[in-house]
Amino acid sequence: PFGEKVELDKSYAYPATDVKGFDLEIANGKITVVKTDEEFVQIDVQVKSTGGEEALTRITDGLVELQDGKLKIASDNKFAQIKVRLAIPDKHYDVFVARLLNGSIAIEHLDATLIKAKTFNGLIRLEHATFAHAELTSSNGAIEVRNVIGDDLETETANGRVYIDGELKEVEAESVNGHVVVTTTSKVAHKIK
Repeated sequence: PFGEKVELDKSYAYPATDVKGFDLEIANGKITVVKTDEEFVQIDVQVKSTGGEEALTRITDGLVELQDGKLKIASDNKFAQIKVRLAIPDKHYDVFVARLLNGSIAIEHLDATLIKAKTFNGLIRLEHATFAHAELTSSNGAIEVRNVIGDDLETETANGRVYIDGELKEVEAESVNGHVVVTTTSKVAHKIK
């Protein structure tokens, strides 16, 4: 009734010197961030949808764009599944924001002043990251934070465990239904709530 299922893989690359931040907003899919030794930001996108080739074209047109140093990846199509893999060079970024309705967010080796990740249904994992402030929110899914260095971390989930381990000065961690485990190695930690 919805038309044939179609799939498309597409890649984009931008010089790392042009990218200062990231803003990702996808209805359904998965976001993965990994480190690269290359001099450019590599984005690999896999789109699955119904509705044939026209639907894929509508989804991928304008899906990825670089505006004023901010790399934006956005689609509000609720009938498509979009998997995004970002390979980012090791440098400091101003901001990283990722929002999903359904799907997981996995971030590794990110150095940013502000990191925000939110999903309604899915796991959020942050590893080997450095930040001034990070906010991780899931309505239905676990939150795992390991080997991070940061000033201020806020995590919240309704259903799922919260596991935090890093060098953190301030931590606020909440789970309505699930265990919360917080470990900080910071010698100047002053708030765990």
